[in-house]
Amino acid sequence: MDPTMAAAKFDMGLMAIEDFLRTPPPGIKTENQNGRSTVTCFSDTICLMMDDFVAISGRRVTFKNSFGRVTQVKTILEYAELRKKLLSSLILILVAACEKVTDGKRKKKPKEGKVLRHFVLMINGKNPRIRFKMEQGLNSVLSSVTCENYTVKIDLMDALVKFTEDTQFTVLDGSQSVIPTWQSTTFSLDYDSDAGCEFAYWFGFSKRKFPLRGQIIHLKNKSSEEKQKVDEFFGAFIP
Repeated sequence: MDPTMAAAKFDMGLMAIEDFLRTPPPGIKTENQNGRSTVTCFSDTICLMMDDFVAISGRRVTFKNSFGRVTQVKTILEYAELRKKLLSSLILILVAACEKVTDGKRKKKPKEGKVLRHFVLMINGKNPRIRFKMEQGLNSVLSSVTCENYTVKIDLMDALVKFTEDTQFTVLDGSQSVIPTWQSTTFSLDYDSDAGCEFAYWFGFSKRKFPLRGQIIHLKNKSSEEKQKVDEFFGAFIP
């Protein structure tokens, strides 16, 4: 498939961290040792935005050249360069599928359940729909924070909830298959200029968030047919 067509075809992909580490997608290399994995990206058009973590199995996973879940920039030029990268790359973040917690009391913030499995969520920045929505969100924040320090979060919760509802997606909780809730669904840009105004930032006025929605496909990367779909998904980002 032509890379341009591949870029337009997919919005987002979701892959279990175990599949990602065992058979890494094109452009990604993993070094797996006893109880530890190191992930390295070899493509300028794949953007890792993940922090080191410990998987459910106890395996420690380290990302060598990741921007991290929160990426800090100090100048408008740095912001512009990062913005350009996000709008032309495959963005990888780590999300957590968790048990549902039922609570009869209504609270502003729902109680977090235990993590059942980690997944890599892949966001196709070249897809016209994703690119347009991300541009809208970033532009609306930038236009309202002139001379301010600010943090903007891009939230994928809506996309994951819709995927779960549409596909009746389940994960194992012990021996039982359950429909999960999702945690760690955001990644952030933190603009921290020495010349910025701190007043609004301290009081939370410059902490913004916008949702990024799109269709998610489940990538398993085990059989030859599944691996072909993964190769097709990554084909738009690998020379």
